[in-house]
Amino acid sequence: MRNLYFGIGALAGALVLLTIWLAEHERQASIDRLQQWEIPHAPAR
Repeated sequence: MRNLYFGIGALAGALVLLTIWLAEHERQASIDRLQQWEIPHAPAR
């Protein structure tokens, strides 16, 4: 029975880590996208 709990805990931990990693990656990607949009518009002002 303890193995079941350990498996669920490990799965949940892996899911949390994956979510955090994906969120971090997505945040960086959106920052890059924003910077790409900002650069062409800057000289026009």
